[in-house]
Amino acid sequence: MNTMRRPLSLVFNPLKLLRQPAWPHPTAIAPKLDLSQPVEEKNSPYYDPLYFYPARLGEVLHNRYQLVNKLGHGSRATVWLAKDLHRWRWLEEKYVAVKINSNHDTRKFSGDSEINILRHISTANPRHIGWHFTRHLLDTFLVQNPTSKKPHACLVFEPLRESLGRYCRRWEDGVMPPEIFRIVLQIILQALDYLHSECHIIHTAVRGDGPVNHDGCIQAEVYRAPEVVLDKGYSYSADIWSLGVMLWDFLEGRTLFQDVDPLHVEEYYDEQHLALITALLGPPPKDLLDKGKRTSMFYKSDGTLQNPSLIPEDFTFQNTICNMSGEWKRRFINFVQR
Repeated sequence: MNTMRRPLSLVFNPLKLLRQPAWPHPTAIAPKLDLSQPVEEKNSPYYDPLYFYPARLGEVLHNRYQLVNKLGHGSRATVWLAKDLHRWRWLEEKYVAVKINSNHDTRKFSGDSEINILRHISTANPRHIGWHFTRHLLDTFLVQNPTSKKPHACLVFEPLRESLGRYCRRWEDGVMPPEIFRIVLQIILQALDYLHSECHIIHTAVRGDGPVNHDGCIQAEVYRAPEVVLDKGYSYSADIWSLGVMLWDFLEGRTLFQDVDPLHVEEYYDEQHLALITALLGPPPKDLLDKGKRTSMFYKSDGTLQNPSLIPEDFTFQNTICNMSGEWKRRFINFVQR
């Protein structure tokens, strides 16, 4: 073959011939969607086609990652399974997960901030056992939006298995057996210990240079810690609270605070949530009430609820646990009451 007729990329980079080839573009014609019915990320209140990258199956990003399937989406990003084309032909194919962030200026974290956080997690202390249970950044790059001309930050990770919520569906009634749950819980606690003690990171707020204490509203409603509801400011304990509430999701197949879960009721009410917490744990500590900026909205000066009739009489740890009994149940209640 005449050298002049070869692609320039092969003339200047002959080793490319030894790389794994991209898959051919699919020839199947996908069924047309009803444009009046939004799907996936288009249901997000933050969705705007100007800010989401119009990814296409078969597209190669960064001259390396070929998109082969869509894994999911969030309110401000889409995630794709991609084939890594920087592999020698004689090696097994490698696939990665590529997260393509929206390029909207109002994202909670800028692309650079998110990348810095993930790099810090990946390198803080690989000798800590919890390091092995955290997500590590493999690569980053920018891709240009053809419409808005603004770049999108792309983050590359190792593909993971399904979420814990989906994993629970493998079991009868969506409930994880206690012996499996114990292993999962140990993994989560080790990962949180690594994030807290080595990285100085809370799940939703970050500062890598020392102890953390932040203000503002975080966490999904039913997993929200009392200090967050009362706007006291929060630290690592907010993550532990969320984990404690999530235990019911795994062991009972339902949320602990179902009466205030937006999935089951029309509207979430802070006051009712605090009443449920009070029924389980008793009145909140005086320090929490004294420092909460919203305390006076829900509590009297003596520390009792403004509306004590909201406290249910039969809402106890004993009554919320149906899938355990005997010693297992007793030990579990002792654990969550610590």
